[in-house]
Amino acid sequence: MLAHYWYYQIWSNRLKRMLLGQSLLYAISFDKDNLYLEFESGVLWCRFVQQELWFQWLVDVPSRNAKKKNGQVQFKELHGNRVESIQCLAFDRFLEIRFDSGLILGFKGFGRQSNILLNEKDEVLSMFRLSCKGDWDFSWPNSASLDHLPIGNEESWQDFLQKRRSPESIKNTFPFEAASKGDLPSIFNWLNRLSDAHLDEEVVLILDVWDHWQLPEETLNWARSLMFEREKAQRMAQLQQRIRQLQALVNKSKNRLEELENRRSYRELGDLILAHAHHLKQGISSARIPDFYTGEQLRIKLDPELNAADNAKRYYKKAQNQPLEMQERRLQISRSEESLGQCKLELEQWEKAVAFKDIKGLRPKRNEPSAAAEVNNRPFKVLDWEGYQIWMGKSSKSNDELLRASSKNDLWFHAKGVTGSHVLIRRTGQEFNTAVIEHAAQLAALHSKAKHQGFVPVQMALRKFVIKPKGAAPGEVLVQKEQVVDVYLN
Repeated sequence: MLAHYWYYQIWSNRLKRMLLGQSLLYAISFDKDNLYLEFESGVLWCRFVQQELWFQWLVDVPSRNAKKKNGQVQFKELHGNRVESIQCLAFDRFLEIRFDSGLILGFKGFGRQSNILLNEKDEVLSMFRLSCKGDWDFSWPNSASLDHLPIGNEESWQDFLQKRRSPESIKNTFPFEAASKGDLPSIFNWLNRLSDAHLDEEVVLILDVWDHWQLPEETLNWARSLMFEREKAQRMAQLQQRIRQLQALVNKSKNRLEELENRRSYRELGDLILAHAHHLKQGISSARIPDFYTGEQLRIKLDPELNAADNAKRYYKKAQNQPLEMQERRLQISRSEESLGQCKLELEQWEKAVAFKDIKGLRPKRNEPSAAAEVNNRPFKVLDWEGYQIWMGKSSKSNDELLRASSKNDLWFHAKGVTGSHVLIRRTGQEFNTAVIEHAAQLAALHSKAKHQGFVPVQMALRKFVIKPKGAAPGEVLVQKEQVVDVYLN
């Protein structure tokens, strides 16, 4: 449930202050999810976000050039009518605006059944979301139940907590006497003793229920301090986790770089295989051969499905990629250490902060979804590898979603001739090097029906040459201008 009932209570208070006595000049929409109600002092923007109703107050008036923008006029019967009263259903997501003509505009926030209805004498005359056909028979709430929460006595508070199904830890400790007298500091002291499991919800509840009260300055300071400390603790925990992740990545990259610098050259191993090719028969997985570089015996791994020449070719190919991988590791270490330094600096600033004014510019923007949230919401896997972003399908339908979300210059991979996951390297400005191409091809091979084979040919093409035929089965595509990457699996 995105919008709780207290959200409608807050807007009921705000709209009373702004709209009582004003006339509705215009109601217009430009699509099925946005309705603009223009009053004398501004515009009430009604938005349906994932089919749930939200409000926003605008100073600019988008409806003045409505005819030029092909807007659809809504609720013509209300144009010119004056607002007489605004009420909210005490324990549900329903708000109504009554006009002097007797017409009522109701805002119903019932999850995916949210709608905006025009009512006269308990009969629905029109509605904004015509897809909610059941709303033609909507039973309008009794006006006696449309009011703010009763806060005049202990019994009303007990009834309030019972109706909202508060936990026993709330109901058994709630200071009913202080609430009936409007003693806010006592209420906040009680909130301060609550466990974290209920604190957020109850703080928001109490603050919003008393939105129309004049809160003492010390109470506001306490609320600000509480919210700051909670945000500070949350952000510091995020930074500490990020620092641990980056430090682990730096250590892993340094260890891999040291291994690459000190390991035996792949080119020398290829030379040794060719030098002893007459002893290395196809079908063996390893062999001990004399090492003429050191004069000792050396055990070398082989692919049993390849002959000596092809095994040597395999090692020569790895030799070409080795300096590229070393270069990428050095770049990754540099980028990770830079990010690590930034995180440590921000953590130090958060540790010194004592109020919101000390963290200006540090707080993440709340109107922008985080990268983690965006990644988690995608229907395919998103991987980070050596500074590249790689997408990988989870199923046939997921493969189709991956293709729809991709760009034409991304690089696409799929195991040739068998079913499997689509793999795609996102183009972010840098060129695709050999190391990331081989890594993506290996992912495509490992996530296919051919993953148990020693050798897997993998198709590679730019995304613009991968076509989804009309009527094709999920995951089925046609590929033009493809190349084939040979993948050897251990």
